[in-house]
Amino acid sequence: MQSIIESPEIERVLKKQVKWTSALPADPQKHLIQSEESFTVFGTLVDLFDFSKTHPIVKKIRKSVLADVRIPELVHNLPDDWGNYLVKGHQKADYPPSVLLLLYDFGINKNDFPQIEKLLDQMLNLQDDEGRFQSLAQFPRSKPMIGSNLCDTHIITETLLRGGYGGTAEVQKALDFIVLQLKETSQGIAWKCEPNSVSKARGPGRKDDLCPQVTLEALRLFSHLPKNKHPKELVNAGRTLLRCYERSKENRPYLFGHGSRFKKLRPPFFWYDIGAVLAATSHYSELVQESAFKDMLSIVTSKADENGMFTPESIYLPFKNWSFGQKKVESPWLTLFISRILKRVYQ
Repeated sequence: MQSIIESPEIERVLKKQVKWTSALPADPQKHLIQSEESFTVFGTLVDLFDFSKTHPIVKKIRKSVLADVRIPELVHNLPDDWGNYLVKGHQKADYPPSVLLLLYDFGINKNDFPQIEKLLDQMLNLQDDEGRFQSLAQFPRSKPMIGSNLCDTHIITETLLRGGYGGTAEVQKALDFIVLQLKETSQGIAWKCEPNSVSKARGPGRKDDLCPQVTLEALRLFSHLPKNKHPKELVNAGRTLLRCYERSKENRPYLFGHGSRFKKLRPPFFWYDIGAVLAATSHYSELVQESAFKDMLSIVTSKADENGMFTPESIYLPFKNWSFGQKKVESPWLTLFISRILKRVYQ
């Protein structure tokens, strides 16, 4: 991919002093814009440099994204029939809604691949009467059945919203349902692990505890909507999530610890960990002022090298052919991910 750094527009941007880079040992933007990862260059232009997606340079780079052979491989591995696809774990690297969100981050949309649009349509149409989006799952002592946990509904709603289905009655119904599930928990206002709509099974934690994963998914989901569409207690739910980190020794939700594993950089941040929490909460100006947020952010920024770049500390093996799937080399995409968080905090 031909470098675009010699463009006068790019040169002007790189000369500007931006606040967020002060949190790192050095400004990584030059490294990012010179990256061989077209999707990282695309994200740098759009999210860090604030270029429009219709800008000629951005459109040129997006063509390079589509030419990356790994992109159609990700798409090819998506299911052809959502209703017959057995979900083996919401935390796994091949969970289709997570993969779709990653593709969106790369600059891919439903119009680029018919398979993506087909899958989104199938997800939209697999909804129960309450408004939950559903999936096929296996439960103890039962056959696979179609039902829904909140860790289905929240992320599928986000996937559809970002995919261009925000104006549909189905997505609005799901959003209304999600708002109603914001309740008091043992840790404060948040989202619990509600029983599956069909099997009535739920996660192994205490029934009155919050679920950190679905709570961060909700925060991430509503960040794509205007503030007047947010639940009244959304920011307080974010505070509850951050308090889980601060009070983990006294009142830790089952299976959601905050030790060394939680603090490792494990992109693409599909499941509850330091990167996922910071990404979700950094969209809210009230939450970035919380001491727990500041502490987690300082932990992450301390991991930058002398160039302001980051290297993964733990990986998902299916992504071993990507920079963020290797533990011995710095990852431009991981650096972009963290830079996005810093920009939101400092802007």
